Amino acid sequence: MTVVERRKRRPPLLVLAFLAVFGLVAAVNTAYLAGRAFLERAVRSVPVTEGTLAVKLAGEALLLRREAVLVAPAAGLWQIQVEPGTRVSAGARIGEILDPDLLARAQALKREVEKERADWQGDINARLSRVEAELKEVTGAIQSALAVLRVRVRQGDETAATRRLEEELARLVERRTALQAEQARLNDTAVRGGSWREKNLEAERLFQAAGTPVLAPVAGVVLFTLDGWEEAFDPLQGEAAVTLSEPQGAVLSTPVPAGASVAPGQILAKVVQDEPTFVKVNAEELPAVDLKPGDRVTVVFTPEGARVAAAVVAVKRASGPDTLLVKLDNAPAALAQKRTASVELVARELVGPLVPEKALVQEGEETGVYVRRGGRWRFAAVEVRLQQNGQALVAGLKAGDEVAVGWHP
Repeated sequence: MTVVERRKRRPPLLVLAFLAVFGLVAAVNTAYLAGRAFLERAVRSVPVTEGTLAVKLAGEALLLRREAVLVAPAAGLWQIQVEPGTRVSAGARIGEILDPDLLARAQALKREVEKERADWQGDINARLSRVEAELKEVTGAIQSALAVLRVRVRQGDETAATRRLEEELARLVERRTALQAEQARLNDTAVRGGSWREKNLEAERLFQAAGTPVLAPVAGVVLFTLDGWEEAFDPLQGEAAVTLSEPQGAVLSTPVPAGASVAPGQILAKVVQDEPTFVKVNAEELPAVDLKPGDRVTVVFTPEGARVAAAVVAVKRASGPDTLLVKLDNAPAALAQKRTASVELVARELVGPLVPEKALVQEGEETGVYVRRGGRWRFAAVEVRLQQNGQALVAGLKAGDEVAVGWHP
């Protein structure tokens, strides 16, 4: 019997190709799903926290307030009576202008008074010394006479010598009384003074007439230099300050020294009134919030860190730096000697869920984050209200949600 060998038939090449592609796709899909599951487990995530971000701007500020300029009321020599930076009340004496002629007359008269007083005092002292010396001598004689007289009286001696001793004792007592009266009169004269006193009063009157006082018209801090901004600003028309660009008044960079000769109307000093104080801030761009007059803001003075509440007075938006003028609720004392300062102006503080900026992703036209829900990462659209310092304050999440950082499926 003849056996016929059957040859195995191979599948068509098209089928083999299909099976190969199908296997490859299955392998890739399996690897993708395994890799995705691994990445989902390995992705870095953070919890959503509730926090605050401030809408703020930083810029250079110009401090403006009521500043009273003090000028010389008369010609003469300038005498300073307070230190720069001294806080004074209204009406306080800052200094005076001395009339050199009246001052010279007063000083000459004072010298005459001192000489007359010295001569008079020397005469009074000499007379008192003589009276006191004689009074001491008379008192001693009285004590001696009394001692002798007591002995004679005990002995019953009534001779003429005893009577003469009694008469001498009476004379000594009378003399002592006269000396005591003279001593009292001299002491009284020493207290009341001599004829030089009237001349001294005249000298004092001349000294007072020689000096014209320079008084503080308002309470504040006294400074002896001016930068030209003093008369450029009127607190009653504060909104006009947004247009100020340059100082408009006189500049006094070096204080007028004490003893210098000054002319009437010459600038001497200024008194800086603390309140109200206005702050004009120039910034490259105002915050996104629509600030308008009357809005409340907080001014932070750096690097001091002082925080002062304020109200917006005027806003000017321009092609260049924007300008904001605010009025401080109160002015820290340290600001009185400052004209410029670096500030941060907090326009508004927003509270809400905070996520890292790197957690934000873009899906088509929507901005959102990937949130772990039901064990899987799922896209959730959010409204970004503010981004600042690597954080984003959003709406659409709640504190405690877990979001992916730096990962996009």
